[in-house]
Amino acid sequence: MLLGYYGWPAGQVLPGAGMALFLVTLLVGVGLAARNDLRGAWALLVLLCPIGMLWLHPLAEELAVISYGGGPNADWTTLATAAIIVAVAAAIVMSAALMVQRRVAFTHAAVERCTACGSLTSDNATR
Repeated sequence: MLLGYYGWPAGQVLPGAGMALFLVTLLVGVGLAARNDLRGAWALLVLLCPIGMLWLHPLAEELAVISYGGGPNADWTTLATAAIIVAVAAAIVMSAALMVQRRVAFTHAAVERCTACGSLTSDNATR
């Protein structure tokens, strides 16, 4: 029952929405990657934080059980801690992806290619 007398059970609906968002983004990303287009991967990286926030209640409940052996109901401090962990983890993953992308772009910019066919020029072929 979605709507009941006691209100909306967000802890049950939001993780499902997060999983649906993750799966749709993953499928679109794989479809685009098949055509050598990385926009889907960037969309997945950008949506990691919102997907993690949709999974906040189950993550906080697991954090409560792991950290201090509490029951499955997390209090507001555990929810805040889980939210900070999700936000920091998403920022770290995005920063790492940007650094790798910049490094790859820098490496590709340093290589000289033929304008007609795209192959390496003779200077770079011997390196």
